[in-house]
Amino acid sequence: MKYTYSVLEHLASRDSKYLATIINVEGSSYQKEGTSMVFNKDGSSTGLLSGGCLEADLYERIKLQDPSFTSFSTLYDMSSEDDLSWGQGVGCNGTIQVLVERLTDQLKRHFITLSAKLNEGFEVTLIKKLTANYQLVGYRFVCEDGTSFGTLNEITNSESSSLTKEFPFVYFKASQCYYFSQLFSPPPKLLVFGAGPDAIPLVELTSGAGFKVVVCDWRPGFCNEDYFPKAHQLVIGNTKELICQTKPNNHDFVVIMTHHFQKDKELIHQLLPMKVRYLGLLGSLARSQRLLEGVQPPKWVHYPIGLSIQAKDPHEIAISILAELIQVKNRSTKTELMNI
Repeated sequence: MKYTYSVLEHLASRDSKYLATIINVEGSSYQKEGTSMVFNKDGSSTGLLSGGCLEADLYERIKLQDPSFTSFSTLYDMSSEDDLSWGQGVGCNGTIQVLVERLTDQLKRHFITLSAKLNEGFEVTLIKKLTANYQLVGYRFVCEDGTSFGTLNEITNSESSSLTKEFPFVYFKASQCYYFSQLFSPPPKLLVFGAGPDAIPLVELTSGAGFKVVVCDWRPGFCNEDYFPKAHQLVIGNTKELICQTKPNNHDFVVIMTHHFQKDKELIHQLLPMKVRYLGLLGSLARSQRLLEGVQPPKWVHYPIGLSIQAKDPHEIAISILAELIQVKNRSTKTELMNI
């Protein structure tokens, strides 16, 4: 996830020149469809398509293209341990198809618009149309708010409905072309209620993993930039004010770690009706059950918080919480369709 946002941030830069994207995977691979990277004018790059075993070769292939090329596709077969056809023999037991596009000013502007939509909280699906030999025909960004933009004029319902998260690359015999879809989601928001010392490693780790972290507390002496320089936002107030200002929704992740029983209780009672995506309670099982007053909570309430790794100190506890957050974030149903 963090790679995705770092690539997006770099796409609009003056130095960026080529965008490379995995559009199809057969077998196993280090990265999946939709993984992208950017090559700069000087050959440096942002992002990874593999464990670092094919990026240099890909850049050499780019340099062999006609200087005026707009796009090309190349196949990497990494299925054999002793296959040295392109000098590696990595043995990942799969093949990957990579699409390389020149970053034109128009494409950069469209990616800037994409970033703006994500910052507004909307999901955006990028659909690319390719010929039977994997040449790019055009693309269109379709936004959750009903807007769309790009070089591709229209996409039929039958074509868009065939694209899912599990099957993002589909061939249509009637039109003899491929469609590839790539879903971009806003950075997940994590609300951390409680600005004690044990929240510091959690905020550092989760922000580094791509979460948009908001720290909430009633104590300005704790909830400040000196303690939480990586926080996206700091919110100060009583429990009602904190909820009112942060406006939790069903996409948000929430961690309660105030170490104040009554305030934890107030927060839980306000948050339960909001049906957030994840609510984690720091503390023992007995304490959490007391907070819930014997009520059986929904499945999205996690207590004790974090994956069970026998964590002992604040940093280890933060790691266990981050692991659980990632587990929930990446959980999806195989048949879930993209709403495009």
